[in-house]
Amino acid sequence: MGSVTDGTLSMTGCADAGAVKALKSAAAGGLVGSVLSGSVTIQRSYQYGDVLGGVCAGGLMGQLAEQAECTASYSYAAVSVRCGEYGNLRPDGLGRGKDRQR
Repeated sequence: MGSVTDGTLSMTGCADAGAVKALKSAAAGGLVGSVLSGSVTIQRSYQYGDVLGGVCAGGLMGQLAEQAECTASYSYAAVSVRCGEYGNLRPDGLGRGKDRQR
């Protein structure tokens, strides 16, 4: 699943055993990449593959800006983020290297 930008998404009994690699994306998640607006409900679902993202990464969801409910679900994954892969972000988290000065 990519991103939720409006409305409601309900997932019940979903599973993912594959790895997620989204270095050029703002968010990467095992079941849902991002929830920008709207709501997500995840029930009795799991994720087993590793997640590697560009900015935000998570086992079940990569980025959450709105509301989510998660019941009886789990992720067994190594989750990591590679700084600098998306939008020239600096490893210190201060934003784009060209936009901010120290």
